[in-house]
Amino acid sequence: MDLAKRHQTVSDEWENFHLNFDRWREGLLVCDASTIQSGLRGFVADFAEITRLARALPRVSSLREISDGLTTAIEGEEKALRELRELWQPQSQDLFEKVALQRTTAAIVNEQVEGALLDLQETASPLTRVLVSKFSNASSKINDLWDTFHQDYDTFRSLEGQLSASEAITSLNGLVTQFSSLSIQIRNLPATSSTRPVADILVEAAEAEELALRKLRSSFPEFDSEPGPAPMPSRPSFEEFDTQLVRSNTLRRKAGDTMADILSESSAQSEQALEEFSTSYRNLLLAWESFHQEYDAWRRDEGGCQRTQVIETLAQFTVRFGELAGKVRGLPRLSILQPLSEVLVEAAEREEQALRALRNNWRPFDPQVYNFYDQERNAAGQLRRRVAAGINQLLTQYEVSSEELVR
Repeated sequence: MDLAKRHQTVSDEWENFHLNFDRWREGLLVCDASTIQSGLRGFVADFAEITRLARALPRVSSLREISDGLTTAIEGEEKALRELRELWQPQSQDLFEKVALQRTTAAIVNEQVEGALLDLQETASPLTRVLVSKFSNASSKINDLWDTFHQDYDTFRSLEGQLSASEAITSLNGLVTQFSSLSIQIRNLPATSSTRPVADILVEAAEAEELALRKLRSSFPEFDSEPGPAPMPSRPSFEEFDTQLVRSNTLRRKAGDTMADILSESSAQSEQALEEFSTSYRNLLLAWESFHQEYDAWRRDEGGCQRTQVIETLAQFTVRFGELAGKVRGLPRLSILQPLSEVLVEAAEREEQALRALRNNWRPFDPQVYNFYDQERNAAGQLRRRVAAGINQLLTQYEVSSEELVR
């Protein structure tokens, strides 16, 4: 009768423990896999709006490259988020790392966009427009002088066969002096950061052409001869300079195209386009930054699942069950009762060990983490039912009624 009474008390406490544990476990929704999957679906939906804002950025000629580069980077981050949503598993750390990598890549591209945007805004400012216009006018005059020099050179070439050596040298010296003056003006062009590329192209062309001209001048022999059409004994070749002249013209056209782009970028229309882009870009950055703040907060607390708090609660359950197991070990152990007591002790110890393992190995979002505990708990339940049946059999054998147990 003592065993039956104490067994009933222990059984009630055991059932109450299971009731409290199950309620706590069912309430742990934020640590369930479905919760993180739901969170990932929400983040993908939110990021789709960021991608839409990127694709809606103005794409006028001066902005198309930076718009396309930023959009591609943002699309890469969205793709990584979608893969995380589709392939996530409780230990999918590599997928989170892929999202982080794409995010870093996009951030680098965004820094480049910010730098390019600052350059374009500087180029389109009123002051820069004045400076660009001043440079454009100066370079236009340079090109007129350059064309005049080429015309003078062509005239010299058409008459060169009729000149004596001294006349040819005198004409060439005049051309060298003429181009040297032009070269000085090219080097002194009022270039700014915006127009420096054009100035560099013109300087490159001028230096190469001047060098070729001086080589041509030095190739003429130093001697006097009578005027007249009589040819010189050995006339130098004009091929190298003529080739360089063609190259110079090619570089000058390149400089002209670059200048046209700069004028377009520094126009009032370009300034307006930049303002429209900046507005759309700021809205994109605000949405993008807000998304990252929410995502980072979600990652820090694992979607609201307080891992430390869960483990502390499991430790409390383990302590409580340890006290229950101690009561089981204290049940009467007379020879006739010992087999039943030992089976009940086995049941308590199996569940206690499984609960300790759960406390030590628990991790969020993994439904498999409870499998071993559930298995051992079920096994312990079967043992407990065997004990209960054995006790009932003894009570019947000794004709002990239920009324006598509650006295």
